[in-house]
Amino acid sequence: MSAAFDYLPLQGTAQGLIERFGREATLTRDARPTTANPPAGKPWVSTLPGDSDPDAAAAQSILVSAVFLSLDRRNRDGQVVEAKTQSVLIGAQEIIPEELGPDWRLVDGTRSWEVLTSKPLAPGPLLMLSKLELAL
Repeated sequence: MSAAFDYLPLQGTAQGLIERFGREATLTRDARPTTANPPAGKPWVSTLPGDSDPDAAAAQSILVSAVFLSLDRRNRDGQVVEAKTQSVLIGAQEIIPEELGPDWRLVDGTRSWEVLTSKPLAPGPLLMLSKLELAL
């Protein structure tokens, strides 16, 4: 029986390449306030003083290194048409939620992209990086 593969050096290499070839960007999510009344269809949600609303969340801002892959370009009737979608790779960080959705945005300088999907890439037990699909 062979020994288990050690993914730790590979994770370090992936993170180093993303930092070397990527640029600084910020993942953000606006605050979701608590509700005064239980959400429709969730009568079990407590609204007593001191209780927290499970759907509430504070605003979040996470600095990341991001590698922006080429924009999606299609040739239509001899004309190059640029779709407003973007694929991005970000390094593995413990503070980034595994599933990012449309309530998250990636801010790159003056551009703000909506996160359409996120896919954690982990060929073994360690998260190597995440691939995000973004839209303007």
